[in-house]
Amino acid sequence: MLRLGAALARLGVEIHYVFADDRPDLLPGPRGRELGFPLLVAHAAREQRYDVLDAASSAGLLCALRRRLAPRAPAVVARVLGLEHSAWTAVRGHERLTWRYRFWSERVRLPLVALASRAADRVACLSRADASAVVARRWQPAARVAVVPPGVDGPLLDSRDEGPRTGALYVGAWTARKGVDVLVRAYALARRARPDLTLTLAGTWQPRGRLLGAFPAAVRDGVRVLPPLPEDELHACYRRHAVLLLPSRYEGFGLVVLEGLASGLPVVATRTGGAADLIADGANGYLVEPNDPIALAQAWLAAIGDGERWVRLADAARSTARPYTWEKAAERTAALYGELVR
Repeated sequence: MLRLGAALARLGVEIHYVFADDRPDLLPGPRGRELGFPLLVAHAAREQRYDVLDAASSAGLLCALRRRLAPRAPAVVARVLGLEHSAWTAVRGHERLTWRYRFWSERVRLPLVALASRAADRVACLSRADASAVVARRWQPAARVAVVPPGVDGPLLDSRDEGPRTGALYVGAWTARKGVDVLVRAYALARRARPDLTLTLAGTWQPRGRLLGAFPAAVRDGVRVLPPLPEDELHACYRRHAVLLLPSRYEGFGLVVLEGLASGLPVVATRTGGAADLIADGANGYLVEPNDPIALAQAWLAAIGDGERWVRLADAARSTARPYTWEKAAERTAALYGELVR
């Protein structure tokens, strides 16, 4: 959101931000913070006149309901950074969840998100899949749902290789939603065909011992766990690897896919989120279905198995990412705001 806001500001759009920790929590505890944040947003919208309120999840709910009664109130865009209903469906059978969390999610949080999307003037999604899901759930008609994918920064698009590329890279949280159990099984399978195959884990924010313990002992020697990296070092890390893996069960977009493509990395990912929009199977990477370690291992090996094919995939990856800039994202967003203001 900060990257998009900065790009909008360069177009002359005046941007103000409201964050959950701007003021003391109105209600106690993390659940209280979720319930209280729409109140904070509504208060901010009453303190100063805005043309458009762009709010993620259920944060704009009260403002959207108020607009029904007061048409001069700011127009509301419900921004879907990841459709929580789709994420919930994808992961609930793969995580151990308490009954309290299930009750909160199914009876409180998800209904509030749905109501916020229904009440908004427009819904903005990162991927076509989420936009289709919003329409299929009859929250909004297709004409009021926009797809505005994110961008990558210019330096990443203009980057050059830093030496020979080897091994596979995974970047992301170590959670069931990211399909990390599938990644572990796929690596064990791929090592049978390529004993020299290595896998680097970045951006997990988890202790090294815990991550290594998730892999069979026979393949742990090929797993490298990186500490949290500054952004420039993470970008350099992309450029040192031969393939990016993202076996997610659900993604709202999966910005690492776009960053990997921009870095000249063929991407092997599941058919979800932005990967489904960006990757042409066999042209700039490979798409597999979620929960299929065999297909993931096969696609992984195919991406690195032939040098000439790898070069074609890498060149196509860079070409795919080139149009996806924050400036383009800002132009699309400003056009959406313009429709509402007019």
